Amino acid sequence: MRTAAELSQIYQRSLENMREWMGDSPLRFDEKLGIIDAWQEELRLFYKENGHCFACGEMLDGCLCTEPLEGSIQ
Repeated sequence: MRTAAELSQIYQRSLENMREWMGDSPLRFDEKLGIIDAWQEELRLFYKENGHCFACGEMLDGCLCTEPLEGSIQ
């Protein structure tokens, strides 16, 4: 499992990569939204696999979010 700090660094790098890629992409707006939705779901699952809530970054057992965005493993 990774720490909250490690997850934050990974998230920031991923976000910057996504911004650069989306900025250069010739895709339509709706296509970009679909990709962003999928990227966020992958991040939610990644956070959950590492024991953290994607919404607040807290450990899942200490998360107080009214609607946790930690993802769901299917």
